[in-house]
Amino acid sequence: MKKLVSLFVLLSLGFLGSAQTVKVLFDASKAETAGNADWVIDEDLNNMTWNPNATIGSGSEGNAQRYPTPAQSGITASTLETYWKGALSAWGVACAKQGYGVETLPYNGVISYGNTSNPQDLSNYSIYVICEPNILFTAAQKTAIIQFVQNGGGLFLVADHANSDRNNDGKDSPQILNDLFKNNGIQFNPFGFLFDSVSVSPLSSNIPNLPNDSLLHGPMGDVTQVMWASGNTISLDPSANATIKGIVYNNGSAFGNSNVLVAYCRYGKGKVVAIGDSSPADDGTGDTGDNLYNGWTTDANGNHGRLIMNGTIWLATKDSVGTPPPPLIDLSMDSILAPISLQRGLNQVRIKLKNLSNRPIDSLQVFYSLNQSTKDSANLSGLNIAPGNSYTYTFSNSISILTGGNYTLKTWVKTPFDPFTTNDTLRKDFSIEYKKSIHIDSILEPITLQKGSNSLSASLTNTGEVSLQEIAITYALLGKTKIQESFSGLDLLPNTNSILSAASTLQIDSAGSYTLCVFASKLNQDSIGFSSDTLCKNYVVTSTGLSKEFGSLFTIFPNPLVGSNLIIDVKQERLIRIELSELSGKTIHQLSGNFESPYLLELPTLSAGVYLLKISTPKGEFYARLLK
Repeated sequence: MKKLVSLFVLLSLGFLGSAQTVKVLFDASKAETAGNADWVIDEDLNNMTWNPNATIGSGSEGNAQRYPTPAQSGITASTLETYWKGALSAWGVACAKQGYGVETLPYNGVISYGNTSNPQDLSNYSIYVICEPNILFTAAQKTAIIQFVQNGGGLFLVADHANSDRNNDGKDSPQILNDLFKNNGIQFNPFGFLFDSVSVSPLSSNIPNLPNDSLLHGPMGDVTQVMWASGNTISLDPSANATIKGIVYNNGSAFGNSNVLVAYCRYGKGKVVAIGDSSPADDGTGDTGDNLYNGWTTDANGNHGRLIMNGTIWLATKDSVGTPPPPLIDLSMDSILAPISLQRGLNQVRIKLKNLSNRPIDSLQVFYSLNQSTKDSANLSGLNIAPGNSYTYTFSNSISILTGGNYTLKTWVKTPFDPFTTNDTLRKDFSIEYKKSIHIDSILEPITLQKGSNSLSASLTNTGEVSLQEIAITYALLGKTKIQESFSGLDLLPNTNSILSAASTLQIDSAGSYTLCVFASKLNQDSIGFSSDTLCKNYVVTSTGLSKEFGSLFTIFPNPLVGSNLIIDVKQERLIRIELSELSGKTIHQLSGNFESPYLLELPTLSAGVYLLKISTPKGEFYARLLK
């Protein structure tokens, strides 16, 4: 018995000796105990609030300290997770059973990398666990986290469902972690995945057959199932990181790049594990003021504890496999100097580059594209850009803008002849308001103004760049009557015309000279930037009314037209001008002179339709519709 005990102690000491170099840091500085959450391994005090940042002494939320108590040296193989108080205490105790040292980064802890004055600098730890953060990381903190992984650290990320904002600062854990990936100052999406803004609750056994996978079949056992309780999914981007791998998927999903529940990757010399729900890490004990649930051992038949610890052990295991960290950007796309604002017509593109390296840069390639279509590029050499100096370049081809819309200008630089420099990209977004305008081609009715009721109609063309749905038309006799009409549901496309007839009529009660003006404008609130149009026409009404006095004096024959000859008869009058036009206002035939009436007019070949004939005499003008 004594020999067996001695052998057990020796084996245990040998195991712990190899594992004691592994230290795991659990973050508690990003409101992990806010609201109904308690994502810490141990908390001795419950005396704080998060609104949105930490306030001590005014609340009952968990205030996790650096070292868990009792001391982890008292943990044995049979120690229960209730040894510590926190929803992640099972995780912490399981790490201690592996011989790992565990600590908490408290609410006032500093996230840094390479800061020797910070006792909890990330360089002092093997694994950094971030479980459902609720405060954005600062620029310096994001850089530190990426550098930690680049240089061999293990990062375990746990997100929760969309709108899981527990400290009311407008950001939830998927948004906060995605911001870490997108805006870290080193590389966009370095790990090759983003958390989706969704909420899902599957009990899923949708797991690919990967018999040698370290997380699915690791030291803690096989993983066959997971259970999400309002969690999210993960989208993979192998083009950003070729090592990213999904190992658990939502029910019914193919083993591709979407609907992933658990994923991991390598980056630089380090590794990253990501899961889309915090519930699997919850051991059901902790802050008594929170509603906690046992997802560690109860949900999914105990698979969660195996999954998380397999992932933790994989992160702690050092191996020679890794992807080199990306080099720092040596040639920066510093700024887009022109255009400052995008205008219709030609726009010059001018950029400013800066050499951030410690050596001169002689040659490079520059490019720009507009809305993902490459417009110009140039190979430049003999530049000799000294370290720290800038270089300005104007592209020979300008941007030609014909219409309004949203535009994205992208500029980038390559250094194909210098393997030591890297590429940089800069984007700038512009918006040009669409041109909205209408043109009144002609006033079709009244052809002649007469006493009594007169119909009103006009031909209009959409001269803008977007479809017009609603137009307001105002008919006004200057100094007299005004008639307003609204037309909706038009769907009048650009460069097309329409004839709009008013429902109302214009009443003329007395003889005289009149000027009728038609004004077209936009109906709704989208009238800002809309170009309206006005067209006026003069009329003379005699005491008996034109239609009655001249109706028997003005004749055209045949009407409808047969062939190409038309007889025009204005009795006792000479003709000085004849003009035939389409209803759009386009003149197709005109003749001036001094002709006796009746006059035989030879017309060009006409298409079937309605035309407007205008006859000018010394007495005035006469109008008639001609059918073909």
